[in-house]
Amino acid sequence: MPPVTQLTEALYRHLDSPNPIFDAHTLFELATEELQDRRDGQPVAPITGSPGGHAPAAEEVSRV
Repeated sequence: MPPVTQLTEALYRHLDSPNPIFDAHTLFELATEELQDRRDGQPVAPITGSPGGHAPAAEEVSRV
């Protein structure tokens, strides 16, 4: 099972808990949207979290 599917299922189960974490519902919506895009053949965004395809270096993050 792909990691994004596992994440989506875990978030779904977590939403049913007595005290879900802040923004768990938003994370679940984003994960389900990603799964839908993949199923529909939409281009998959890089996993690094940066639209340019690379994560910021540690020194870039510390300056923010």
